[in-house]
Amino acid sequence: RADATPDAVRARLIEAAGKIAAANAVPANTPIGDRDPKVVDLGNAILDVLENEASRNEKLNTETVRLGLTAALRARPEGSDNVVAGFLTNLNPRVRADAANTLARLRAKNANMALRAMLMSDEDPIARANAARALGAADDKEAVNIVIEAAVGDEDQRVRVSAIRSLALLRDPFAVEKLLEHGEKLLT
Repeated sequence: RADATPDAVRARLIEAAGKIAAANAVPANTPIGDRDPKVVDLGNAILDVLENEASRNEKLNTETVRLGLTAALRARPEGSDNVVAGFLTNLNPRVRADAANTLARLRAKNANMALRAMLMSDEDPIARANAARALGAADDKEAVNIVIEAAVGDEDQRVRVSAIRSLALLRDPFAVEKLLEHGEKLLT
């Protein structure tokens, strides 16, 4: 039973499950039916643990969640992007930052609205930087203006750099114009 397992043990178990799934991974484009059933089961177990932690609200174990987000990235079970997106509004800034990082690395496109809000208003600069990265990886063309604003106006250098890199992925000519304009202001 998950409830009887100490949090520290659960955290390491989910980490191990992710590593085992990654070691036995097949190419991401392999149909689910052609994947090793044991690896699919590990991925589903990882998502179950993350969903269980999410239901604990303030009592969730941060270490379990953070290791679980990495495990979900390694295992890439179907539906992981939806489970991971649920952590973008967590009270813990490290959890929010890790969730955005995981979505960026998954190239998930399901949480763009939440990522835009995070980029515009999250108090944590690492969470904002990872949100910018995730928007670029998701190829969210609708976020160009928000990402430009972060690239030229955020107080934190990590956010500005992540936003500029995301703009490169978005390939919007308007962004080039705005970045050059901002660069000229900086040079004068």
